[in-house]
Amino acid sequence: MNSKLKAILVAAGLSSAAITGAQLTDKWEGNSLSVYVDAVGVLTACRGHTSKDLKLDQIFTEQQCMEIFAKDIAKEDKQLLSLTA
Repeated sequence: MNSKLKAILVAAGLSSAAITGAQLTDKWEGNSLSVYVDAVGVLTACRGHTSKDLKLDQIFTEQQCMEIFAKDIAKEDKQLLSLTA
């Protein structure tokens, strides 16, 4: 995982489990700056981000993808913590 992305995740106050998950996701998911249709027909961008708001012609910067990824991981972290609290 690049150090800038890790710094964003740490600054967001994520748990170590979320940061570890983010490292695995970052390694295996890849990063597409443009929206594409994944193997099951879902519009996807960046590091596996899906949303009903995505459009096929959208393009993101690396910084935008890092911010989207941090928000996605924070959402998952919150859900994970609610199950373990």
